[in-house]
Amino acid sequence: MLLISFLMSLLIVRLIKVLCIKVRVFDVPNGRSSHKEPTALMGGIGFVLSFLFTLTFFPFFLFNNIQLNIFLMSLGLISLIGLLDDLKGIKARLRLFIQIFAALGVTFSGIQLSTLQFPGWEINLSFLSVFLSVFFLVSTINIFNFMDGIDGYAGGVSLIGSLSLAWLGYIHNDPSFMMLMLLTAAVVSGFLVWNLPKASIFMGDVGSTFLGLLLGASSIYVSQFFMGISIVVPIIIFSVFLMDASVTMTGRLCRGQKFWQAHRSHFYQKLHQTGWSHTQVILLEFSHMAILCGIALNYSTVSNLLQLAFLASVFLSFVAKFSWVQFRFKKILK
Repeated sequence: MLLISFLMSLLIVRLIKVLCIKVRVFDVPNGRSSHKEPTALMGGIGFVLSFLFTLTFFPFFLFNNIQLNIFLMSLGLISLIGLLDDLKGIKARLRLFIQIFAALGVTFSGIQLSTLQFPGWEINLSFLSVFLSVFFLVSTINIFNFMDGIDGYAGGVSLIGSLSLAWLGYIHNDPSFMMLMLLTAAVVSGFLVWNLPKASIFMGDVGSTFLGLLLGASSIYVSQFFMGISIVVPIIIFSVFLMDASVTMTGRLCRGQKFWQAHRSHFYQKLHQTGWSHTQVILLEFSHMAILCGIALNYSTVSNLLQLAFLASVFLSFVAKFSWVQFRFKKILK
């Protein structure tokens, strides 16, 4: 089944690429782009359709039919609004409203934060559960969209992250969730064949927002249904995205800039502007992510004191990386 899903994604992305070239639907580079040539867009349609098709006809997920249908409809809705945004653009307020609606759908399907666990401390969210769940999901939707800026980056992070979550499903004896994450890895791999440097097609908003919602929901799932797993674990797994986006957006807000507008101020974009190729940038990011995944997957097996040490090491790794990138970037501005 996974092989069929991979091949389906591979084929559909190829067909979308040919169609985009035929009807001239391209991502045309501008001053904020990291690519230099018009490139086919909306490749995310391939893995979205493959994923939804597989789950529709092979519903191995743990939910009952009603919950599964709500979950799939939420994913379909966020993909549809992303597709429309790719084709003709959608106002930010409408886009945010749809994202909130889709996130609410996920929470009503049974995936929502009920507790937050930190070393030696647990918070019961009570009436804040739905609000914080929606906030988290809308954040991951937009962060995956913001961070999809160079060849292979968003797809590669999704592949590594979904495999890490699949491992959590395996060791916690949840074959349904494990298969869901392996399915995600399979369909994203089919897209990555065409998206690794030098990419011949981009996933577009239709793909990045879908992955943001799916992996955000999966992160909540493992933190609520796997004994001893805190939301900290998936946050560490995806922290190469979450930290870059959070620090960059905070900086833009402090400077009075609109963080939702396109820009080239993410740290991975700055590194590319210093002369590093797309391949070099993503190899650095994937290597960093692999180390962080190792920390995350062992986080729940150690004492509270060691968990604090793990968190400190994660934080310091980003301080070191961001400082180094900023140093290199400032040198080219002189």
